Amino acid sequence: MEDQAKTKLTVPKGFKYNSVDDCKDLIFELNSFTNLEILELSGASFGLDACKLISDNLDKHGNIKIANFADMFTGKKSDEIPFAVKHLMDALKDKQVSSLDWSDNAFGPNGVRGFIDYMVGNQVCTHLNINNTGLGPEGGQLVANGLLGFTLEQFDNTKPQTPHIPVEHHCKLQSLKAGRGRLEDPGCIALSGAFEKMKTLKVLYLPQSGITPKGMLVLAKALRHNLDLEELNLYDNNIGKKGAPEMFETIKLLKKIKILNLGDCMLGKSEVTQLVKILLSLTTLEELDLSYDGVNDGVAKIIVQIIEKNPNLAKLNLNGNCLTEKGINAVKNALEKIQKVDALMTLSDNESEEEGSDEGDDSKGSDDDLADALAGVKI
Repeated sequence: MEDQAKTKLTVPKGFKYNSVDDCKDLIFELNSFTNLEILELSGASFGLDACKLISDNLDKHGNIKIANFADMFTGKKSDEIPFAVKHLMDALKDKQVSSLDWSDNAFGPNGVRGFIDYMVGNQVCTHLNINNTGLGPEGGQLVANGLLGFTLEQFDNTKPQTPHIPVEHHCKLQSLKAGRGRLEDPGCIALSGAFEKMKTLKVLYLPQSGITPKGMLVLAKALRHNLDLEELNLYDNNIGKKGAPEMFETIKLLKKIKILNLGDCMLGKSEVTQLVKILLSLTTLEELDLSYDGVNDGVAKIIVQIIEKNPNLAKLNLNGNCLTEKGINAVKNALEKIQKVDALMTLSDNESEEEGSDEGDDSKGSDDDLADALAGVKI
């Protein structure tokens, strides 16, 4: 009875599974399950032999719904990781996995090659987390092609464009988290093409991806085909003056949005004023991040009205702006009225209005220069 009740397999955090001998206890426990639904290998470190052994013992587990492979290759050779990924993905190809998590594995485009064929024509997997995996532009293009039904072989032979693939081969992805991976404009544009055709997104996280207004323009138009979107996180990308009009037109249409993070997106006071006026039409907001976006007391007055219309607002980030004590108190009083006084996050980087900049910028400048330099450093 106890075995039948077990549905989740976890591993000790920090343990190193390198050899077959290292995996004896894990394989014994794996084989004790009669209804394994959650396979969670995150937080430990797995070598190629260990991944092969685990994959060889997954045949009888046909009910796996969640595969959490986050942060499982610490200290492993980069040339082995794609093969380790492929072993695990091949073992899951006939399972009903709805949620796949590869986040916090710095495997880059080569790691994506290990799982992309798994996504081809996959109508079951609705949640994909590849946050902080070093995708780069090529990784974004690989993921986009897989979501649209193109195999790795097709991508390599005809990249980046391939013949039309029937819609039944498109994935039905509802949630994609792919931030902190330097997608840049080519990766963003490729993914936007997939979003436009899938039309199924509800959650999209692309923070800190090096996207400029060029990529934002394409993304904004693609999201108009995904009007069930509930969560959108574009933190620390560059929407800027050039990208703002298209993105704001899209946000007007997102009537179900609950979480919106446009913090540090190079919006000046003019752009953020336009944005908050658009947000006045919403009543669904639960989290709003406008940090480092040039919010001043005038904008804060409109944010007060947004708070009044969104009683479920539980998180509000206005840090890094230029609010006076009067503006801050107005926001706090509004939150108190809806009994969400703790929703306002730290204002440790707040400046006085006189010190704040009132212009948006379409270039990330020194921050991007530094990120590009670090991208070339091998660790």
